Amino acid sequence: MNYKKELYDKLDSDKIQITQNSDPIRMELFMSFLKVPVVKIKDHLGSCTGWTRYENEEIGLVIMGGHVRGVEYLDSIQYKKNPSNNYNNYVNPFFIFDILTNDGRKFFANYYETDILKIISDTKSALEAAKKNVITLNDLYNGIVQETNEIFKSHLTNDVYEKKELYDSI
Repeated sequence: MNYKKELYDKLDSDKIQITQNSDPIRMELFMSFLKVPVVKIKDHLGSCTGWTRYENEEIGLVIMGGHVRGVEYLDSIQYKKNPSNNYNNYVNPFFIFDILTNDGRKFFANYYETDILKIISDTKSALEAAKKNVITLNDLYNGIVQETNEIFKSHLTNDVYEKKELYDSI
């Protein structure tokens, strides 16, 4: 299992959108985290209404932003082919860690901290529920085996099934 991909897939790429959060990321700050150059695209869909676009065609990076009250903010990131989405290549900042500075990585780890802690908590809860289900299934299995043995014994057959602790083998 690819744990990195599992975690990154659970982190929402919409969190960085201007319209989705009360603490948008200033584009100037975001650009300071990039280790690769980008070119500002002047003529693109939305450019006349304050939307901005930056690209690095060589690595398949597209960064979109927008102006709110005269300040430019990050709105979305597209990078290469998103392996988690067959329909588009929008990604959250964790998918571009390979082109972010250490300061950028720290920033986004802090920015997504609440989301990451919730994923950990939800995963722990799912694990605890799965353990309870295993115990319940183990009890069910043992009960069925016991009943089956009683049936066979009552019909004077030699077939007897062995009871095993399935939970112990997991």
